[in-house]
Amino acid sequence: MANKTARIFIPGVGESFVNIGGGTPYEQDTVQKYPFGTILSLGLQKFAYALANGTQNPDLGSHIAAGQHVSYATIAASAAAGVSSLTLDVAGTDGEAGDGVIAANELVGGYILVFPHSSNTFMRQIVSNTAVSTGEMTVTLDSPTPAAVVVDVSHCECMASPFRKVISGNYPKQAIVGIPTYPATTGKYFWLLVDGVGWASPQAEVGEADHDLQVVFRHDGSIDEHDYSDAYVTKQQHAGYVLTHAPAGTQGAPFVKFSIW
Repeated sequence: MANKTARIFIPGVGESFVNIGGGTPYEQDTVQKYPFGTILSLGLQKFAYALANGTQNPDLGSHIAAGQHVSYATIAASAAAGVSSLTLDVAGTDGEAGDGVIAANELVGGYILVFPHSSNTFMRQIVSNTAVSTGEMTVTLDSPTPAAVVVDVSHCECMASPFRKVISGNYPKQAIVGIPTYPATTGKYFWLLVDGVGWASPQAEVGEADHDLQVVFRHDGSIDEHDYSDAYVTKQQHAGYVLTHAPAGTQGAPFVKFSIW
């Protein structure tokens, strides 16, 4: 397949145009080519680079794999406003496995939410982190801090990139972060559709009736109509809306305009 030019945004680096292979983004990589959360734009479609944890099903949305890596930790060192790194205390119950262990740069592409308490709360993206096994960890931020933090007074919470180790299956509390473009297997890197025209396995009612275009994700990554009278779907994550019906006005594919990110 012929190469093509695409717009790409790499977190912490910026945006540019690149020449990509003809199979991209409909393939998997054995070796990581881009940071997690890199955005590839092709026309009206956008894709995010992710890592598979378990085989991903292109018929269903992929879920974020883990909860927060750090929960309401104390700041371990005072710092003035305008710094680009912060040190925090990692508890024995933090980390992906809840054992206090966080590997070096495991949080890259994720976010830190900081509560100075003396001024406005702020959020920054994480561009690096030191390794820790219960104790102090330093995170480097994508932009300087707007306020000072005080040791053992200020607090913070951290999450890893939502595209790190995405999973497929029944996870009612974990958000859908994209639609797989390839049945990627564990340890492979691949692209998720995060915005634009796509498809996911629909329930029978999706796009079936008049004034019935909004769709939401179910716990298994399939899509359902957004029925405000149905307690099961009224609180579900929005997925997008139906673009087209079959010629007879029935469900059709349906082709869906996803708006996940």
